[in-house]
Amino acid sequence: MNEIKNISKDDFYDLVNKNDNNYHVVVIDGKENQDWDSYVQSIEKLFKFPRPIRNLPSYVDWMQDLMWLNVDGFILGIINYDKFLSKDLWYKEAIMESFRDEILTWWGGDVEKYCVGGEKKYFGVFIIE
Repeated sequence: MNEIKNISKDDFYDLVNKNDNNYHVVVIDGKENQDWDSYVQSIEKLFKFPRPIRNLPSYVDWMQDLMWLNVDGFILGIINYDKFLSKDLWYKEAIMESFRDEILTWWGGDVEKYCVGGEKKYFGVFIIE
């Protein structure tokens, strides 16, 4: 089941290291992603977006695509969550809401309904404490 979950640093790294699945694992540091622009640059690079993000809707579209990664699922870890988008709190809420309401739902099954050949995949967002 796709999820947003608080997790200890040790438990996160245990989860990642013991995972036998072909998952794309990304860890971002809130200290380095305190505003929308820095977050977008990090996400574009770490998820290997083919084109730049223009705005929040294009961010959600790309996060609901990710087919070019050719993996079985995705894990996003966020360290220093208190600093994450601390200079753009509206975006922080909007991004977490987009995971909750759109991205995780998409990968949890909507992709099979609305995308020809789409396959549901695991997507976990972990707030690392």
